[in-house]
Amino acid sequence: MHPVYISDNKEETTLIQAYCNDSIGIILPETVEFLNAVEIEVKVPQSFVNEYAFFEGYGIYFDVTPEIKASTMDYKGTNLSFSPFSEKITTVLQIPVNKNHGLKSSVYSTVVEIPDRKNNQIIFRLMPLMKGLDDSFFSTPIEVRVKSILSDEGAFKLKIQKPENFSQDEVITVYVDGNLLENYDYTKLNPGMHHLSVISENFRQETRNFSIKKGETLEMEISLRDITPVVSFVAPEGARLYFDDIEITDTNKKELKTTPGPHKIKCIIGDFEITRVLDAEKGGVYSVSMLLNIDITKIE
Repeated sequence: MHPVYISDNKEETTLIQAYCNDSIGIILPETVEFLNAVEIEVKVPQSFVNEYAFFEGYGIYFDVTPEIKASTMDYKGTNLSFSPFSEKITTVLQIPVNKNHGLKSSVYSTVVEIPDRKNNQIIFRLMPLMKGLDDSFFSTPIEVRVKSILSDEGAFKLKIQKPENFSQDEVITVYVDGNLLENYDYTKLNPGMHHLSVISENFRQETRNFSIKKGETLEMEISLRDITPVVSFVAPEGARLYFDDIEITDTNKKELKTTPGPHKIKCIIGDFEITRVLDAEKGGVYSVSMLLNIDITKIE
């Protein structure tokens, strides 16, 4: 028995040198998100085909018990398919795992559908179809490749951190590539670049660009930020600052929250006074600086 463990998020190929009586145990992942199918490619030497065509066959079994191990020889399972090998050097079988697999049989491969399976174990068994075959038949290596085929998609998980003042009545709308995303906790997307927008009435719009890779899940976290305008102040020591005629103290100099709209800012240093108007916008962050400079210019 040759056990092969199949990944749900990586396309991997396992090469096995088998012989005419060997079995390959395929262990599927417990949870399937991205795995679309398992491909089995069997390749024999041309000399084997010339001499022993139709003397060797294969069987596929599902719902196999007990647990597949290299040391275990006896198993029970439901026969899914049985067929002799033809005169082809290479035989390709595809066993879908996803119901919406989209695979079809062709001249290059055969799709073998599994009915509703009860466990995650499959056995592919090589077997002679005649007795009295010579030693060269049993000693000829048969190359078997077991490959996982992923669906052409990845997944996206968005977690939105909400501030303490968040109201349960607040509506958050999430768009990906301009399309409304109703279930942003988990959604599948095509591989490639995507654009995210998170919109709410009382918080800032958050936008991100992100990339989705085939078979991978991208997790992103966004913290909602208040749209209340914020103003900070920088002024020389001894200067007196006023915001809408209310003096600015050291406690609110670093961050003063205000309302959208026009506000009067005044700075006084000694007998010198300057006044400006700040037109604050929703979500705006402003820095008000008063700087004193001495310019020296050579006249002659």
